[in-house]
Amino acid sequence: MRVRMVCLAVGFLAGSLLNHQAALAQESGGPAAATAEAVARAEAVGAATGAAEIKPILTPTPTETSTSTFTPTPTFTVTDTFTPTETFTSTPSFTPTSTFTPTPTFSPTATFTPTPLGAVHFLDRLIDLDRLALLDEGVSCKQFSSYDRKSRYDAEKNEYTDWDANGDAGKYLRVEPESGEAVMAEIEGPGCIWRIWSANPQGKVRFYFDGAQTPSCEFEFNDLFDANKSPFPRPLVWQRRVDLGGDNPASNCYMPIPFAKSCKVTADKAHNQYYHIGYSTFPPETRVTTFHLERSQDEEGALARVTNALLTPGADPQPVEGLQFIEKAENLPAGESLTLAEIQGPATIRQLFAKLASPERYARRKVLLQIFWDGAEKPSVEAPIGDFFGDAWDEAQYASLAMGIGPDLNYCFWRMPFQKSARIVATNQGEHAAELKWKIGYLSGPLPEGSAYFHAKWRRDQASRDFDYPVLECTGKGRYLGMVLFPDNLAGGWWGEGDEKVYVDGEKFPSTFGTGSEDYFGDAWGIRAFANPYHGCVTGADWSAARRQSVYRWHVTDNIPFTQSFRITMENYSAKSDAARKNDYSSMAYWYQAPGGADCFETTEVAARIPQGPIVPDAVDAEAVLAREELPAGVEIVSDSLLPKEAMNHTAVRIEGAPGTTITLKVPVQEYDKYTLAPIVLDSRNNARLVFHQAGKAIGEWVRLSPGENRIQATLESDGKVNAPLVLVLDGVVVQSYRNLVTDWIVAAPFAGGIEDQQGPEGAEALLGATFEGRDGPVTWRRIKAEDGVVRMESLCGPGEGVLYSSCAVFSPDDRSAVALFASNVPAKVWINGEPVHHVEKPRGMKLDSDRFEVRLRRGWNQVMVKVAQAKGAGSFAFRIKDPDEELFFRAHRPGARAEMVEAPASNGPGASSCDCNLVEVIQSTVETVLGCLCPGPCCP
Repeated sequence: MRVRMVCLAVGFLAGSLLNHQAALAQESGGPAAATAEAVARAEAVGAATGAAEIKPILTPTPTETSTSTFTPTPTFTVTDTFTPTETFTSTPSFTPTSTFTPTPTFSPTATFTPTPLGAVHFLDRLIDLDRLALLDEGVSCKQFSSYDRKSRYDAEKNEYTDWDANGDAGKYLRVEPESGEAVMAEIEGPGCIWRIWSANPQGKVRFYFDGAQTPSCEFEFNDLFDANKSPFPRPLVWQRRVDLGGDNPASNCYMPIPFAKSCKVTADKAHNQYYHIGYSTFPPETRVTTFHLERSQDEEGALARVTNALLTPGADPQPVEGLQFIEKAENLPAGESLTLAEIQGPATIRQLFAKLASPERYARRKVLLQIFWDGAEKPSVEAPIGDFFGDAWDEAQYASLAMGIGPDLNYCFWRMPFQKSARIVATNQGEHAAELKWKIGYLSGPLPEGSAYFHAKWRRDQASRDFDYPVLECTGKGRYLGMVLFPDNLAGGWWGEGDEKVYVDGEKFPSTFGTGSEDYFGDAWGIRAFANPYHGCVTGADWSAARRQSVYRWHVTDNIPFTQSFRITMENYSAKSDAARKNDYSSMAYWYQAPGGADCFETTEVAARIPQGPIVPDAVDAEAVLAREELPAGVEIVSDSLLPKEAMNHTAVRIEGAPGTTITLKVPVQEYDKYTLAPIVLDSRNNARLVFHQAGKAIGEWVRLSPGENRIQATLESDGKVNAPLVLVLDGVVVQSYRNLVTDWIVAAPFAGGIEDQQGPEGAEALLGATFEGRDGPVTWRRIKAEDGVVRMESLCGPGEGVLYSSCAVFSPDDRSAVALFASNVPAKVWINGEPVHHVEKPRGMKLDSDRFEVRLRRGWNQVMVKVAQAKGAGSFAFRIKDPDEELFFRAHRPGARAEMVEAPASNGPGASSCDCNLVEVIQSTVETVLGCLCPGPCCP
């Protein structure tokens, strides 16, 4: 007690001295002088960091007035509101034994106001995993964003309108009428902004703290994220084009920006920006020191300590003494469980490392990890072991603050406290044994009051028809930590055009409403490989090259507390699309939950955890069409678990035998046509290959098939002599219509305008001598040959805007209806004999035979006219007419100038007045077969 009284007296004297100095400062210039000095310091800091475009506008920080003459600095607690652990009250039995006498102003029964939470506190939160297990009171976390404001909830009707609205740029709270500033966020404090994101940062961003009428800070919005110009260091700021190269301006800032009373964030004007501003607010009595650019020595030290931890992921950011470790490596047989640890509490698991090794495909999805707290029957952690650590597809290595995948061990640093016991179990539900090694570091000892259980669970929707795919739904009290999303993009195109939505404690309208899936995960304009402390994409390839991706986001500072319930969803536009396949979504959710809570997860059987196999267009599974009643010896259906390649349905047909070993396939088709057959081979030994036959005859380039099942024989053959049996694993057969794309055209280009502008022949007769006024001068018809059947505009029109007219002629022996097939990646129009038959209104992806329509051909020559219009990218198109019996003839233009049919066309030979087109077909076929040359068409004009 004596020491305490001495310290209090010293504190009182020191406080008096500081008050005296403050009074002197006011007499010699007051707040204005202090402000000038702060501005000078800020300008010096800006010059040191190279932030030439950053213009801080600093307002003086108000002097804190304590409730007594002595204010002790509180010990850090996990709640945002500091509550003194005791009041300093003199004890009646206290008798001073020294000459120290308290000054008359000291009152030993006074309570003490805590020091405001300052920059060091908020910087420490960036790597503070320990506090997350302790649940806050009175804290909320929300987000302002540029989400499309057409999405609304009608409380009276209990209906959501325009819930899929996707115009997520340039939406602000309001535009100030006098200044023209666009308000992005307006927050009543005390609070802290934790994350700022933008896909297109431009203009200036301004911060108004604590009711200020002029900006407290102003930055060039783009410079805020550029580590070469920002006042904040890597990795607290990250911009893809600065840090990784390229042109993509995806930007993130994780610098804490606290404020005591309020914060308004604006753009200097409406710039059509995409933005997120994530923030927390604290109980009203929480004292917070408002953000300032100048940093004290302690703050610089905290910033250096934190950034160093974030730049060296893979190590526990908060190491402690006294950890005990369980470290083992064991064989895990198929169908068996292994207890990795049974630990008596109270204790906290602080580090969980593991690595699974197995030759079996998707073993990391087949081995289930479960953790049970305090004797519970239901696990709080239940997930495939690969998904738990962040990537189940290929176990791509990455490192983040809380989790990662390393070459030797994968790691998890989420804290896992328990009172009585912890039991960690791994179960191999695969077909083959695996090797598992693990290391668990835990700290024994009493838990802080209010400690919650760690939860992590996996779910999947193989053909997700929920527009709002649920990642986590739970009840009770807890804290959301983040997710890993594993989209399997079966629908194709960009999968991520969806918003995250967060509902806390029964909210009808989400308090966090995002602007796109990639935005939530810290990227923009699609998502591609990167790894940051709090967010990233584990997959090596970007979304356009990888069907499957793994993307993560951790909420460390911006964790989301809840007291009654929590729900987070991710929009899935494939659920609303016309795509034949819906996307396959699986995900991991991580959160803390107090005892008594519940969640939506159910145990998933191993068969429902295996990813869908390759999607091969127009393919039939070999095992599905195999004539099993006629199988020779050595043929069996096998799993792909140990095959070098993945099978479409994870099963395939293994054929083993001597050359000539044959299986029969019942190949189904929908219509009579010419088809090509191509085997999908997963494995082959001794140079084994397959040759297809129909009715005993080897199939060449194509084969005619009829509607229904067609019996096709597949025979083992080998190049060269072999002594051992041939082995081949057949996954399926690709069955496609034989594409006799038109390759010979006459074209007229380039013209100006778009698809609706009529400046060329516009469906009329293609006369070779005709001249038109084109984009760059006179345009005439000229002949081209598209070797692969795809006509590419760029070589004919150049890059940029342009219109191309193409024409060809088709000869029909009679009047008939036929099926035409067309593809283009740009707007297009098609005419047959001057009649419009097809129209493509918008740009799209190029896919051969994507458009199917019926056309009417008349006996004799028919003119096909195609018009295509490109705006930016290179346009292209392809066209054909189904002709299974090879009765049609195509050439670049019809002979003569007339459009109508010539009933008795003149022959090129003397003395003949007509020709037999059927005879011409026979002659052409004979010439092609015997001489191998291509006849350009019938001799008839």
